[in-house]
Amino acid sequence: MSAISTSIANNQFKNDINVYPNPTAGIVTIEFDNQQMLGSILEIRNIAGQRVYYKKIDSKQFTEKIDLSNQAKGIYALNILFKDHIYSKKIILSK
Repeated sequence: MSAISTSIANNQFKNDINVYPNPTAGIVTIEFDNQQMLGSILEIRNIAGQRVYYKKIDSKQFTEKIDLSNQAKGIYALNILFKDHIYSKKIILSK
């Protein structure tokens, strides 16, 4: 039996994706300039796995300010899903 990995090593896009401030008190900015990301999905999930943010990426130059201030403090997962791969990064919400 063999396994196939469908995730991207986080360091592959490490220099392409900026997430700041992190930790955040509520507003987090996500930005990148990468043609490969066009058509991808950006989502943020809470620790229970519930999606709290969703957006289709329709531009290779992407900047989005996301307000998480109405969410409980804790750790959130930023996921960018493209093709059959996932880029993940932790966002820490501290109020």
